[in-house]
Amino acid sequence: MEAYARELLAGDRAAIAARYHPDGAYFLIDGRKEYASQEEIREKYTGDKWSPPVFFQWSDISVEPITSDAVIVLGTFQWGAQPGRPPLTLSYNALLRRHEDAFRIRIEDEDVDQSSLPSE
Repeated sequence: MEAYARELLAGDRAAIAARYHPDGAYFLIDGRKEYASQEEIREKYTGDKWSPPVFFQWSDISVEPITSDAVIVLGTFQWGAQPGRPPLTLSYNALLRRHEDAFRIRIEDEDVDQSSLPSE
């Protein structure tokens, strides 16, 4: 997870896309469930719509083994999208499945802590 944070902050698009399982991944974000193939994930991170954070930090990460080939990651993170603005806090849940020599993200669930949203 530390390497993942470094890749996000560095904007290492190829490394971020490679963190996802070759079979694709399910995303649960803002009340929606979506599936994306590995190619769609690669396009997301290499395209114009994704920007790296200006600040990123994991907090309170727990890794719970399910089997020797799968783990669940639970925690929170802070994501700063713009300089000089406070970061958002999000909860994070992910199922990682082993593929070859590493665990890859198969399910990822992120939810914004509403109290971290800027007031209007």
